[in-house]
Amino acid sequence: MTIIWPPPVIPNILQTGVRGAQGVESLPAVARALGVITGAIAQMSVTSSERSRIVDKPDPLLSRTNFVSSSIRDFLLHGNTACLVLDRDEESNPAAVRYIPAHRWGLPDDTGTTGYTLDGRPVSASDVIHVQRGVDPANTRRGMGVVEQHLRDFQRIDLQSEYEKESLSKAGVPSVAVIAPQKDLTQDDADRAASAWAEKFDGPTRKPAILPNGTTVQTLAWNPTDQQLTESKKLALTDVANIFNMDGYWLGAPSSSHTYKSPGTMYTAFLRMTLNPVIAPFEETWSALADGWKFRRLDLLVDDFTTEVTTGVAGVTAGLFTVEEWRERVGM
Repeated sequence: MTIIWPPPVIPNILQTGVRGAQGVESLPAVARALGVITGAIAQMSVTSSERSRIVDKPDPLLSRTNFVSSSIRDFLLHGNTACLVLDRDEESNPAAVRYIPAHRWGLPDDTGTTGYTLDGRPVSASDVIHVQRGVDPANTRRGMGVVEQHLRDFQRIDLQSEYEKESLSKAGVPSVAVIAPQKDLTQDDADRAASAWAEKFDGPTRKPAILPNGTTVQTLAWNPTDQQLTESKKLALTDVANIFNMDGYWLGAPSSSHTYKSPGTMYTAFLRMTLNPVIAPFEETWSALADGWKFRRLDLLVDDFTTEVTTGVAGVTAGLFTVEEWRERVGM
């Protein structure tokens, strides 16, 4: 089976194997969950009490979208994400940072005997902007990612994928069984008949079959055990949705029959349940980059145009807000 990242032996090291096609991201459900979450957050605009260049482009080498999505990915998978301060303004506030993948960082421990390291070299803590997901009980300076937290579940899902691959490649079932009417048919005669059948009907042709009287052709399918592979896939989608705290709807998993009257209602539930727990630690920590760093949630909550106009007319008529305020809300 594919080797999935084990928990690090030394708790204060972020070194992982969750990289490339051999990692957890190669599981389609995980790739989908990461894409939905990172994409939703990365497309939000950012506001701060002081509009500065670092809000629009924190890393000079990356777009803000790539900077945010890469940081969110590390946060979810590794439990930690960090960027290095490259430059400061006249007031010693960060003016530019560099995104560094999580696996290259080493973290401090609770004893205070070790500090931040980058590729094994010490780095001043004042030059590191570190966001962690929760707290590792063995080291409160380190967060825990979903891979380490749910390693057994990911291994089980990976084993199911391996079993399906083996079933499809090595345990094929013939499409039909031809039952001959002769009672004294020898194995050699049966093998020659099978070869003649395959030679005539193999490939994208539909030739007529002329068979002896009494011959029975029976269509074969997967055995009941192999048929459970489809059900296992559905359960795996539900498991991954639960791991990422998502409604199964977003991954195509079987879910309860939620009926949303509008996209705004659907995204409100998604924001409260899935995105806010991820966004909050970044907003608190990235305020060191720009005071009052906030992701604009309204970018996701804007409803379809007809609903927004109807709501706007009712709100303006009731004096709840002005036309200009409504236009600002919907980004017009």
